[in-house]
Amino acid sequence: MKTKLTLSVDEDVVKRSKQYAARRGSSLSQFVEDLLDENTRDDGPTFAEKWRGKLAVRERPGDPRYEYLKRKYDL
Repeated sequence: MKTKLTLSVDEDVVKRSKQYAARRGSSLSQFVEDLLDENTRDDGPTFAEKWRGKLAVRERPGDPRYEYLKRKYDL
């Protein structure tokens, strides 16, 4: 069942969003629904979970900030 939703959005954002949706063969309503649906699901990994362990730490000997963070996060 669909429910009507009233939003207040800047005119320029609405214009760009309508154009964006149209280029993808969608309505603005469907575009907003898809965004809300995608961003409110709990079934996928969080941003941190997705990237954890994928980035390497570059050694910076003598840098006190690096040494502090290295100790703090047990790197």
